[in-house]
Amino acid sequence: MVITPPVDGGAEEVKIVSIYEVDEEDWLQPLVDYLKNEKLPSESRCKIEVQQRASRFLYYKGAFYQCPFLGL
Repeated sequence: MVITPPVDGGAEEVKIVSIYEVDEEDWLQPLVDYLKNEKLPSESRCKIEVQQRASRFLYYKGAFYQCPFLGL
């Protein structure tokens, strides 16, 4: 293998950006939607689950906190 330098002798700057696409919805997003905007999923089973799980979490100033069992 032979590596040859560029003709003008300079280096070229390259910026790389990685983007990952996730097929599944994050389990946290419905909780954030409910705590932030009181938005519930359309399915009744999911509504109950989100309401029950949301009682153990706190969304404050863009941060998501898990509340201890005995309260804050």
